[in-house]
Amino acid sequence: MATARMSARHHIQQNSSPKVKRNDKRYAGYDNFAYRLDCAFSGPNNFFELRAWCWTTWGASKALRDWEMHDRLVHIGGEICQNSNWCWIDDTNRYRILFRTKEDAALFTLSTGL
Repeated sequence: MATARMSARHHIQQNSSPKVKRNDKRYAGYDNFAYRLDCAFSGPNNFFELRAWCWTTWGASKALRDWEMHDRLVHIGGEICQNSNWCWIDDTNRYRILFRTKEDAALFTLSTGL
């Protein structure tokens, strides 16, 4: 019985569209990004399409692990390539897009309908 419930829940999650949510301390990137889009149950192809939209809209960015490492480095002279609007997480089990501000999340939501 429990297996049937878990299977049904998994099926619902697999077929649900991702939603932008407020980030909190339980999630990676909380210190720098106020909103997240969890794409884990929408499939990796959808994640890559949504990430491409962000890339086109705000410009190039990096995975969160690289973004945080770059943010800690001390730069003397030269241009710093650090996109302050968004970044992503694409670990084995997590596909998330992170947005820095409410305005960034709202633009994404209005433009994509998610």
